[in-house]
Amino acid sequence: AGAGIKYTDIPLTSLRQSLAELLFRAKPTVPHWYFSVDIKMDAAMKLREEFNRALQKDNIKISVNDLVIKATALACTKVPQANSSWQGTFIRQYKSVNVCMSVDTPRGVVIPVVFAAEKKGLASISEETRSLALKARDNKLQPHDFEGGTVSVTNVGMIGVTSFPGMVNPPQACMVGVCCTKDILVPDEVSSLG
Repeated sequence: AGAGIKYTDIPLTSLRQSLAELLFRAKPTVPHWYFSVDIKMDAAMKLREEFNRALQKDNIKISVNDLVIKATALACTKVPQANSSWQGTFIRQYKSVNVCMSVDTPRGVVIPVVFAAEKKGLASISEETRSLALKARDNKLQPHDFEGGTVSVTNVGMIGVTSFPGMVNPPQACMVGVCCTKDILVPDEVSSLG
């Protein structure tokens, strides 16, 4: 810092330092292509409401993030290249879709894993994401909770973000960034009135 400039150095927790180092490696070692697609969420939100009504007695509430984790897992079964990693001299395609999810904690962002998400129902995914988020916030995650992810989902929609070019979590090949849902006027392609 220059002479006369006042500042405070904030030490990094080992968690924040590890995450920073991981993301710092991401840009130069993993090719990044950015795609942005707006999707119509009406049917998904209606399905979510129906599931939540049916699961209310079991105290299970499906979140948008749960839907995205399941959709990502199913998409990876159809496009296995997205559920891969670069291994230097070969590409490894994983047989199971282990979806990393970002959880913000007072100590920094942690990335626990929903294992074999393609085989799980939404209620199971919902229970698991809630359990992982609680363990993350209580600093009770174990190494097996955040190792072995094959694809990542980062949801920043809850804070109103409308565009998010995320970074791939090395050595993974794909990261799905989710932004907020919002009501917008869309012309009706079938109607003569638009």
